[in-house]
Amino acid sequence: MSALWLATFLIGIILQVLLVARLQRGPLRRYPVLFIYCIALFLSSIIEIAAFLNLIAVSSTAAGYRRYYWTNDAVLQTLILAVMMSFLHRAMQDNPARRWISMGLGLVILVFAAWSYLSTEETKSLTKLARNLSFASAILNLALWMALIRGAMKEPQLLLLSAGIGIQTTGKAVGHAIRFMAEESRNRAMVDSSNLLIVIVHLLCLTIWWFALRSRFEPKAAKGPSTPKTPLYT
Repeated sequence: MSALWLATFLIGIILQVLLVARLQRGPLRRYPVLFIYCIALFLSSIIEIAAFLNLIAVSSTAAGYRRYYWTNDAVLQTLILAVMMSFLHRAMQDNPARRWISMGLGLVILVFAAWSYLSTEETKSLTKLARNLSFASAILNLALWMALIRGAMKEPQLLLLSAGIGIQTTGKAVGHAIRFMAEESRNRAMVDSSNLLIVIVHLLCLTIWWFALRSRFEPKAAKGPSTPKTPLYT
């Protein structure tokens, strides 16, 4: 493993530990799904770095390791979708129809994910699955932002969390698309560049999350039309 990839692994693990520790100090009850995702991400990162350093044998073949990697990525991407659904549910707390909207979006994403999975026949096609799930996450993040902007209560913390996840999902969708084209043309430089892009947006997301969770934000009511002041004396 090159020094660059080792450094990104270590930075990612440090940020994951900081996030888990911060969530345990208070925001855990507010973001339980995010906490589950951070735990799963930390465990998968430990296994992945151990496999790269040959400390454990994940698979005896390169194809087997690729299947493990993409399966792990699909699981984490599914958890990301769950995190975004929990954010969206919280952002629509003033909407009486939020239960039905959440159920409808969840059903659409579930059908889309199942279709993407069933349409992948080879290990190489798992790149398409990751790309499709990342694209679905980016669309869901757009719905989340619309709900946050139109909500009666403005939550800066939730806005920052959704901004971080939006950067990651959009960057991953672009990176996976570039990687898929690069694998088709067997362009190793493009594959490495797409991998680096995915890692960078992931670390940026974790950094924004850590900043959002360590800062104290209070929900603010949306500003309505100003009412003229009543004069004290007429």
